[in-house]
Amino acid sequence: MAHVEPRGLLLYLEEVAGSRSCAGLEDRAHQSRLRSRRTVYRWRQQLGRSLCVFPSFSLSPLGLLHLHVIVHRPAALWLRFPYAVEHAWLTADFLENALYLHCLVPAIHEQEFRALIALLQQRGSCRNATIIVSDGAHQELRLTRESTRATAAPAFMCASGAALLREHPLIVPVIAESWGGQESFAELWTRVVKRDEKRLRSYVPHGRIYATNGKCHIKGAWDTLERAGLFEQYVVRYDGLLGSNVEVFLVLRKSRDWLPELLEALRPVARVIESYGDEHGGALVRAIGSRDLLDALLGCQAELVRHAAGVYVRNTHEQHAGRVRFCYDFLFNPRTGLWEFPREKVLEYLGVRE
Repeated sequence: MAHVEPRGLLLYLEEVAGSRSCAGLEDRAHQSRLRSRRTVYRWRQQLGRSLCVFPSFSLSPLGLLHLHVIVHRPAALWLRFPYAVEHAWLTADFLENALYLHCLVPAIHEQEFRALIALLQQRGSCRNATIIVSDGAHQELRLTRESTRATAAPAFMCASGAALLREHPLIVPVIAESWGGQESFAELWTRVVKRDEKRLRSYVPHGRIYATNGKCHIKGAWDTLERAGLFEQYVVRYDGLLGSNVEVFLVLRKSRDWLPELLEALRPVARVIESYGDEHGGALVRAIGSRDLLDALLGCQAELVRHAAGVYVRNTHEQHAGRVRFCYDFLFNPRTGLWEFPREKVLEYLGVRE
């Protein structure tokens, strides 16, 4: 961070977050009106994994649900959970850690997913687990004084997800590998080849496979997702914000009417707000801010007692090298475009015996 201009970086992140078109790292660097391509590349090199900017897509047309799992007293195997795309260590009382897993789960396999969680709990892999089902997220960045107004939630077109999965199966590994990363198209292609090289022809069913210029296949998959109206927004993860701030996770129930009021109360004091809601009133809210954020939450204490199922703080001292990953290589069949639940393979991957 020594040679990075913090304010310039924050302005750039707000610019990216406000983008309404899906572009790769290279294109974003060229398109910026605030900073040169050279500066953007320098930030990426210096900050490494502490800065992630990745696209989020509307996943329900593809048959996927967002399930957020908070695992209390987790065993190490949870870091290999095959549905997870993102994780964070939390604590509710500063005495015990909990593991947050953001999971993508085929809607047709939700019951099998819940049964898997229950099995792991029965086997002593955790004390208990809380599951929150939600729609997609909406993230608001308020990193500089210029950022004074909340970004409107994007509107989506209706896409034929089943046809997309059959005709363009590469969109599945592209979504999975993009989440939580900052890779270029070339790096994303390298990750896909490494994960599932034997099925490349199934992922790219038409035309020639460009092994050394595979970024064209990745760009094609992103273009397909954008044309289908599935691009939502860019999500920003910047660890630099956690140096002098705290990240709070709120698990809410029956909060449909109160959630807008809560978000309005948090906007003046939160630098980042990310909210996941569902039609039944449940929600997960992530917010980053200073002591003022905690004061705002204390001011909502009476409502939190009624609506909160849990309040957690991010534990930045607990580290895990690497990333969790969504195992599309055995959860998705690119030949048929169908989601699968290979129970034996899932348990074997977790190191659990029947």
